[in-house]
Amino acid sequence: MARLVPSNSARLLGAALLALSVWNAGWIARQNYHWPVFVEDDWARLDRDLTYAKGVLSRLPDRHIEYRTEGASDTYDTDTYYRLQNILAPSILQRDTVEDRYVLVEFWTTRTVVPLADLTLVEDLGHGFGLYRRP
Repeated sequence: MARLVPSNSARLLGAALLALSVWNAGWIARQNYHWPVFVEDDWARLDRDLTYAKGVLSRLPDRHIEYRTEGASDTYDTDTYYRLQNILAPSILQRDTVEDRYVLVEFWTTRTVVPLADLTLVEDLGHGFGLYRRP
């Protein structure tokens, strides 16, 4: 019985095909797999930024808090409000003007908390959020 021995060119071709297959598999995995351990998305960043604010709001005697935006640009949409509501739960943000004692104001474009004429500043919560109280 004769034994077939691959030639050097067949071995070289087989090694090249194997290397190319491994390279393509690695490239596809790199393009389609996202590393959540190393990449922070918008939700995670906002959640991290509002950790202190969430603690302050949870210690308030009122759970219903009026929510306002000052200087909102075209990039502000209703998804932003719902994302904020989800992160700051169990506090309930109300967009309608109500006579709640506390008001959370987000300074959308400037990210700088400033005094407002009709409210008393209780605390600058950072990242453009200020907690106010009605006089």
